Formats: sequence, structure tokens, C-alpha cells
Amino acid sequence: MDSDSVTNVTSLNRTNQRRVLIFIGNGNGLVSYGKGKATEYEQAFENAFKKARQNMMCIDINEIFT
Repeated sequence: MDSDSVTNVTSLNRTNQRRVLIFIGNGNGLVSYGKGKATEYEQAFENAFKKARQNMMCIDINEIFT
């Protein structure tokens, strides 16, 4: 998991946003990652988790560990 704060400076004001990158897996061959961006950390984490659940992919671990 990685989180970062991003500040966009315009001629009118500054906008602060949070960026989150997460990797998830079940230890049995399913892995995924997700990136989320929002003004609050919790919302960015929820966005990243939703994207991670949508991007699930299966890796054949028999080829890797034998």
C-alpha cells in the first residue's frame, strides 16, 4: 500500500487530494491492484479497493513454485 498527497495549484486556489495504490491477493493465485484518488484519505482508499476488486486476475502458482 502506498499513499501520497497531491496539491494542484491554480490561479484561484490550491486543491489537496490524496492518492492511494493498493495490492491485494488471497494467497491462492488471485491478485489485483487498484489506484484511487479523492479529497479525503478514506474515500481514496475505498476507490482503490473498488478498482482492485474489479481488476482481479488469476495466476497459476503451480508454474511459479515448481
